[in-house]
Amino acid sequence: RPFGGVPHDIFAMREGDGLVAGSIVSYRFVSHGGHVSPVGIMTGSWTDPELRGRGTFSAMIEHSADLARDKGAVALLAFVTADNASRRRLEAAGSTMIPAWYLSSPASTGDEWSDVPDIDEALRSLDAARSGGDLVRFAYPSIDDLRGQLVNRSADVQVVASPAGEIAVVERAAGTLRVLTSTDPYCRPWLPG
Repeated sequence: RPFGGVPHDIFAMREGDGLVAGSIVSYRFVSHGGHVSPVGIMTGSWTDPELRGRGTFSAMIEHSADLARDKGAVALLAFVTADNASRRRLEAAGSTMIPAWYLSSPASTGDEWSDVPDIDEALRSLDAARSGGDLVRFAYPSIDDLRGQLVNRSADVQVVASPAGEIAVVERAAGTLRVLTSTDPYCRPWLPG
């Protein structure tokens, strides 16, 4: 889905008559110190396992960077695990590695948190809590963009409030609860989004 009016780029690489690799470059905004800048994000990248080790992913990184640059992005981001082969290729291509994490817990029932009555109001509170300071964060031009990123996901997502008034967006996936973002500074991921 487009973000901020900028459609994502989808591309694939062919060898002969078959597809051997592909990726998507999605576009978002990041905010730091009051400045908002466009960025590209490598998303859903894949390579045919039988054709790995031939420089295909390195070529995709370069092509993704070119696409992002052509759309005015100041950086190309990718999210990978520390032990992923893609991480090693990104690092070799000159990427800066920045640790990020999800706060997660085994899924349970009977938690004290409850659904919020007005999701848009809760999202505005979350966005206000995330703004300012030295935190690098994703920035959303509208409440619809924020809702699209945090709530309208393929997994089960709830916007909840604690008895103390804190708000969180929680995703249930693979038997865990992930806090995607929260107004509570103690459980707010470093790069919410």
